Formats: sequence, structure tokens, C-alpha cells
Amino acid sequence: MKNDTLKTIVDRRLSAMDWTGQDAVLRALHTSGAPRPQQRRLRLALVMALITLLLLGTALALGLAFGRMGCLLNGCCFGAPSDLPWCHTWPAHSIPYGHYLAQGFKVMPPIHPAQVYAIVNALLLLAVLHLAGRWKRRHGVLLGAFFGLYGLSRFLLEMIRAGEPTTSLGGLTVWQVTSLAIAAAAGVYLLILPKLPMSDLLWNPPLRNGPSATKKPRP
Repeated sequence: MKNDTLKTIVDRRLSAMDWTGQDAVLRALHTSGAPRPQQRRLRLALVMALITLLLLGTALALGLAFGRMGCLLNGCCFGAPSDLPWCHTWPAHSIPYGHYLAQGFKVMPPIHPAQVYAIVNALLLLAVLHLAGRWKRRHGVLLGAFFGLYGLSRFLLEMIRAGEPTTSLGGLTVWQVTSLAIAAAAGVYLLILPKLPMSDLLWNPPLRNGPSATKKPRP
């Protein structure tokens, strides 16, 4: 009984939504005589996709932290040699051990725990985005902030990593160039975001047979 009631509420709400001005696919479905249940499912999928996209910031930071934990267990994405007190060596038959022996080292040198740095960086990003979410004024800001901060921090982390291919752009690694591109794209996204109506915290889709969320009905 509860499931039937919830389904009825969702169906009525989706039936009232006018998405024809938001997406060409929905316009095509509306004019081609597609079954109403199919239209409702597609509208619901579009709503969920938009919400998911705009709320991805903190989730990406958490996923990044778990991904770097996997790097630490596997031994990949390792650091460059250093004599800092917290640097460590890797055992025989590990990825860093094989890399440095192939580079001409007779013994495994102490190296930066780059994976640990990356884990800490991801957790810091998570904390910053979580706190920033309390004062956000638009949907999607955290997503742009994540990619902007990640691009800048990844650029710095690449300075203490080893085994990364370099480019002809001042000796920067491939990931350093990529990180700068990501940060730049995030900056452009954050500049465009205020112009998107759906980024407004109070945004609602207009109604098909009634007044919209932001405009009064015509006399």
C-alpha cells in the first residue's frame, strides 16, 4: 500500500513537470507520441542525473582517498628518493624496488611516501568541501571546487613522485600538465555556473498546467 501511494505521488509530480524546454530529447518524446510511462522514467532519470552531477564533489574526494589507499597497497604511484626522516624503503619484488634497481641503484633508497601524501591530500579536500558545503550558494560549486583544488594539489604532488613521463613543456610531467588543464577547466566552470538556472538553490522546473516556480500566471 505504501509503495502504491509513493508511486502515485511521484507519477503526479512528474506529470506536472514541463521538461520540454529543458531537453531536446524530451521534446522529441513528447511530440512523437511516446508512452507516458516512458516519458516519466526519462524525466526522473534526468532529474537524478542532474542532482548526482551537482552533488559529486565530496563523494569524489572520498573515492580519491580510497583509490590512493589501493596505490599504497599495490606499491604504484611511488615517490622520489629523499633523506627526510619519514621516508621509507620498499621490500624486494615491489614496484618501487624494481624501478630503482632498473635505474642503477644497488640498494633501494628511502623515498617519499607519495601515496600517503595523496591520501592525506584527498582527506583534506574532503574536509574542506564538507565544511564549504554549509555555506554554498549554488548547486555544483563543490564539484568545481573539487576539480580546481585537486588540479592544483596534484600538480604539487607530482614534484615528489618518480617514474612519471615528462613533456617538453619545461620538464613538467604529463600529469602536471593535465592537472593545470583540470584546474583551468574548473575555473571556467565556476565562472559559467552562476549563469545556469538549475544551479540556483531554489530552482524548480516549471509546471505544465500551472504557474512556474518563479513566474506568476498570466491574467
